[in-house]
Amino acid sequence: MRLGYHIPDEFAATIPPKRGWYVFSDVGGRGVLYNEFLNGNVFHASHSVDPEPGVLELRAGIVFELGHSEISYTYVYLNKEFKQQDAYDAYGSLDYTYRF
Repeated sequence: MRLGYHIPDEFAATIPPKRGWYVFSDVGGRGVLYNEFLNGNVFHASHSVDPEPGVLELRAGIVFELGHSEISYTYVYLNKEFKQQDAYDAYGSLDYTYRF
């Protein structure tokens, strides 16, 4: 979902430079049948933890369009990936893009 002023048409063949901004959000998830990083080695006994069957991912951010340049900040939240995990994972990302 995107909401803002002069939101670019991401599917256009050519994008004319303009100024604008928008905020966005995204929700995703994935089912996990087997994760070698959590379940351990397949061929012999090794350390492991009890994985959660699914992972939820929430994203939100803001983008500033400045002609050919774009500056964006994204915050990502992931729920716990295994039962013994103390807290959820979260991180931010700052990006700069120049289109020519």
